[in-house]
Amino acid sequence: MLLKLCTMLFVRPESPHSLMQKSGYSRSVVYGLVNACNELDILRVSAEFALDKFSESDVDEGVFGKIKDVFRT
Repeated sequence: MLLKLCTMLFVRPESPHSLMQKSGYSRSVVYGLVNACNELDILRVSAEFALDKFSESDVDEGVFGKIKDVFRT
């Protein structure tokens, strides 16, 4: 469960609410991850991100779409 949530956060910044909706996991699981990340001091304020750099095409492609050029020869 946590790996899926971390992957979702790697692809694009998400709020806890959107993580619950998109993943289908309970509030306790999502907020448990958020609290753990906060304890490790790896969370960032949303104002620190340039959200305009995340286009809809990035979301559609997912992680594979971002790394597929690495495998081309």
